[in-house]
Amino acid sequence: MEGGFSIKLLFHLYLVLELAVFSPAGVWGLLDGQGPLLVLEPPPRLEFSNSTGGRLDCSARGSPKPTVHWLLIDGNPANSISGLRYQLPNGSLSFPAFSAAEFRPDVHRAIYRCVASNTLGRALSRDVRLRAVVMQDFSVGATGSSVTRGNMAVLRCVVPSFVRDFLSVTSWLQDQKFNIYPSSEGDGKFHMLPTGELIVLNVGNSDSYSTYQCRVTHRLSGETRVSTGVARITVTEARTVTLPQFTDRSVSIEARRDELVVLPCIAEGHPPPEYRWEVGGSPLPEPGDDQRYTTGGGGLFVLPRPRPHDSGRYLCVASNSAGSSRMEINLLVTSPLSARVSPALHTAALGQPAHFSCTAAGHPIVTLLWFKDGLPLSGPAVQTGMARELLRLPSVTRDDQGIYQCFVKNEQDVAQGTAELRLGDTPPQLVYRFIEQTIQPGPEVSLKCVASGNPTPNIKWTLDGFPLPRGDNRFYVGQYELMHGGDVISHVNITSVRVEDGGTYQCLASNRVGEVSHRARLNVYGTPYIRVMGEISAVAGETLRVTCPVAGYPIDNIKWYRGDRLLPINRRHLVFSNGTLVIEKVQSGVDGGSYRCEATNKHGNTARGTAQITVMVPPAITPFSFGELSAGERARVTCSVKRGDPPITIAWLKDARPLQNLGLHDDLDLTIQDNEEFSSVLGIRSVSSRHSGNYTCVARNPAQTVMYTAQLLVTVPPTWLIEPQSRAAKLGHQALLDCKVEGFPQPTVAWKKASGEKPGQYQDVLGHQLARLLPNGSLLIEAVAQEDEGHYMCEASNGIGVGLSAVVQLTVQAPVHFKVRSRKELVRRGSSALLRCQALGDLPISLSWRKEGSFVELQGRISIKNTSVPEGLVSELTIGAVRAEDGGIYTCFARNEFGHDQTAMHLLVQDAPAPPTDLAIQDCGSRRVTVAWVPPMLDGNSPIMRYLVRYNPIQDTWQGPSQEVTVDGGESKATLDELRPATTYGVRVVAENTLGPGAASQELRVQTDEEAPTGAPRRVTVEAVSSTQLAVSWEPPPEDRWNGILRGHYVGHRELGEVEGKHGYNFSEVPWLLDGKGQFRLDGLKKFCKYGLVVQAFNGRGSGPMSSEVVAQTLEDVPEASPRDVRCTALSSDKLQVSWQPPPESLVHGVIQGYRLLYEPVPMPVITSDQHDMLGPQTKMTTALTTVLHDLLKFTNYSVELLAFTRVGDGVKSRRNFCRTKEDAVSDCMDVGCSAWCPWRDQSAS
Repeated sequence: MEGGFSIKLLFHLYLVLELAVFSPAGVWGLLDGQGPLLVLEPPPRLEFSNSTGGRLDCSARGSPKPTVHWLLIDGNPANSISGLRYQLPNGSLSFPAFSAAEFRPDVHRAIYRCVASNTLGRALSRDVRLRAVVMQDFSVGATGSSVTRGNMAVLRCVVPSFVRDFLSVTSWLQDQKFNIYPSSEGDGKFHMLPTGELIVLNVGNSDSYSTYQCRVTHRLSGETRVSTGVARITVTEARTVTLPQFTDRSVSIEARRDELVVLPCIAEGHPPPEYRWEVGGSPLPEPGDDQRYTTGGGGLFVLPRPRPHDSGRYLCVASNSAGSSRMEINLLVTSPLSARVSPALHTAALGQPAHFSCTAAGHPIVTLLWFKDGLPLSGPAVQTGMARELLRLPSVTRDDQGIYQCFVKNEQDVAQGTAELRLGDTPPQLVYRFIEQTIQPGPEVSLKCVASGNPTPNIKWTLDGFPLPRGDNRFYVGQYELMHGGDVISHVNITSVRVEDGGTYQCLASNRVGEVSHRARLNVYGTPYIRVMGEISAVAGETLRVTCPVAGYPIDNIKWYRGDRLLPINRRHLVFSNGTLVIEKVQSGVDGGSYRCEATNKHGNTARGTAQITVMVPPAITPFSFGELSAGERARVTCSVKRGDPPITIAWLKDARPLQNLGLHDDLDLTIQDNEEFSSVLGIRSVSSRHSGNYTCVARNPAQTVMYTAQLLVTVPPTWLIEPQSRAAKLGHQALLDCKVEGFPQPTVAWKKASGEKPGQYQDVLGHQLARLLPNGSLLIEAVAQEDEGHYMCEASNGIGVGLSAVVQLTVQAPVHFKVRSRKELVRRGSSALLRCQALGDLPISLSWRKEGSFVELQGRISIKNTSVPEGLVSELTIGAVRAEDGGIYTCFARNEFGHDQTAMHLLVQDAPAPPTDLAIQDCGSRRVTVAWVPPMLDGNSPIMRYLVRYNPIQDTWQGPSQEVTVDGGESKATLDELRPATTYGVRVVAENTLGPGAASQELRVQTDEEAPTGAPRRVTVEAVSSTQLAVSWEPPPEDRWNGILRGHYVGHRELGEVEGKHGYNFSEVPWLLDGKGQFRLDGLKKFCKYGLVVQAFNGRGSGPMSSEVVAQTLEDVPEASPRDVRCTALSSDKLQVSWQPPPESLVHGVIQGYRLLYEPVPMPVITSDQHDMLGPQTKMTTALTTVLHDLLKFTNYSVELLAFTRVGDGVKSRRNFCRTKEDAVSDCMDVGCSAWCPWRDQSAS
């Protein structure tokens, strides 16, 4: 079984799709539809500030109405993000204002695309580079130039990198007064380039006295700022002949079409070089009246209105007596890109070739890409040409229909053209057919047909020539169209097949240009069964084919009867074994009636069915035609139905669209008259081109619908829709000469220009670089030049009649203008001044003078003289015996019929400068002071050459002689050296220009800072007061070496001796009591110790040098320690030897005069009679470190104590020690054993 289905929901879906796609309204909608076409496309770039926000607009037309949405460059949708990005209902993409913290690169610095789509295709806009800028504060600077005298200096404006793309330099300000603007011609001294640099020509020494500031404008916020710093020119003198040197050997410049561009060629050498230019390897001719370029002062090449063909490599050669150097400049002149795809609408049948061509304009064109429905195309179908690209489709398929776009791009611009490919009518073809099947009752069956064609075919099913059974829910018919390929698929699905479902099934695919069918049997085993046939209509004169709707299998034979007669009964009757009855050339009144078919199987089972055949005569239309008609003639045709059974209806179509239903006959000024039942008359009172088309008469009765079509072609000679008119255009602006015609066939339009001043001989104008013929026939000259003035003729013809022609005149209006917008004039006070302005343009020209907004009053000293010259009018303003108040800005106003302009002249009256102001201390030290000032507001209109800074110490009044420092006029500060600390000085500044020095400024009093004293204290004496105290006295340094207010002295001391080199001074601070002498007592010193003492003075800035070291020693004291390592040896029974070491030297505190021994016998635990004569304590003094005690008791313990003494007294006693003398006869010790001496023991041990 083929493709069985069991899901009923799917069958219902097929049925719904069939009704939606193939309803008549849907078919007409597809025929009348239009793919999306962008009518409002976003710009290639959008920049805005975070404080204002921005919006991208996009809209499209088409049928159905396209939907518009936005994509990111990666193809993801640009969905709305709360507070940052919103897609508006009208298709725009809005970016509200945001804070700096809310900035997101994926939103505010991204590439977007607008997409318009409907059921017929998808169109993309150009890429939009969006850049939102977070506004930040910025400052502007200006850099000067160091250049050899006679050469050119270049001053540049310096802006931060984060804001550079949004700032443009609008002018330069010289000496904070005189404005210098960009111009195609400088004033001979200054030339500001469109890129913002200021060129100063033929630099001299006087140029070093001027200051320059640049003025910039932020193009997003409109904010204007002037550079905070000033630029200056440093002029140097050449010592030797030098070859011209370029800073850059190669430069690339990009300029927009018709915007001023200056190619700078700036070399430095001595002597100053001369310049010449080459382009394409050939020298440029000297500029004349017919040249579009000029060579400014020095090496400047000026193109006021560059064109794309001016792009190329320019070579500048700078030469002097030392040789020549070369510089290469690559100029790229860009013009806006555009693209047009033709044909804009192309209809091609399936399998037929099709092609589109893309015509691109603009410069440069870097890439050209083809897209279909928003996806890029490539491969052999895309063929490249010089300025065109061809897209060839060798065999159109259904997938090829849609929207085609050609995109042209460069680094700055993107443009696109759009066209639509529609499929032409193609008759249906069956690409899949079901096959014959033989089955038992019960299973499921699916029959399928697949058809292609354009319009998409509709498939209908029949069973044995009759409609499929209705009301039987076992039958489901579904139909749907594939998304890719456009084929239509139709199914007949039968669940639980029965015997009566058998028969010949047919699928019929049809569209408006044809049909195709396929049939095959479905055999279901069972006894014969004939379905109800009902009434059958036959058309007279045509062949009737009726198949007996027999079910059951196998069938042995099928017979047809008319009444009781077995067919065939004549040669027009044919009966086939499959049960088909054919009646050729059906006759009305003969072949109508009741027919019966019988089907029998081999078992003799028979089934019968009856059909009632009715014969009708179809309509037949008598041919008609319109003949040849010209515009304005009348037309009348009759559609006559010469035969056909009633009821008959007649209708008219124009180009397959009903006239009555759409009300087109009102719009087309025609009438339809139905005089009788079998005819209709179509009349047109006055034909025109809009009536041309195919007119169809449709006659219909129940038997058949027939049509007859006649073509009406109205030949219309060209007529004016917009007749050319003489025009006037301003120099450099666009000029549009209209010439819009209509006619049939479509007339061709050509423009020519008279060779001379009067009409006569003409030549084609389309070779003009800037002339372009628009699609509507108008002539557009994008930038009118003086040579474009003259007579033009528009010719239109289409082979009908003599055609049209009209001669018009183009007048080029030259608005009044000045070559130089501003300049300055210098004049010494008391001399005469001549201010001259020359206005260029068409006469008459009126000139007037104003000074700072007020009209100049003519006095005895002031006169005005106007003189006509071939180019315009010259006005001279003379001022005699110039005064200071005559200085200011004089403006020359010019006006003619076509415009007005003005030029400003700054008259500077030179005089000695005013005093500098606002003297202030910029930096102050003890011996150096930096003084700053504000240059005079009135510099005498002469550069300040130098400043004289005069100063001296302040007494009661300013009295000389004073000291003087000279600084350059470009400086506004000076440093005064070799001053005295803590001293008050008076300072005055005098400005000097070429006319001499001016008055001195007000006095500025400056006190130098303190400095550490530079003198050491004098007469330092030291006296020992005790063993731990020293008294110090001194005199301060000389007062002239205090260097400020003396705050006090530091008294430093250090211990001398072995530790002398290990320790520095310990200082004590002694405040100054202003009594002429200093005193201080040092406490806590070491006893009998030598000290080195110094004294140094200090003030608020620090301490001065130390005095010479004075050595002193503290007084003696008693020792603080006893002798060490005391030993005793028994020499005999009455002698003991005692030895020791001195106390530690650090604890002696003086000079040891000797040692004192205190000794006495110690009683034994058991007292004998001999010991009652023991002596009391005894003392012995010695200066040695050992001594012998004589006349001691025999074999007796003695306690011994020892101390050292100085002149001051005794020191600390040693620990009591014990020693025993020897026995008389035998040496006996207290302890077991024999030795010459016994160790010391304490009393408890004895």
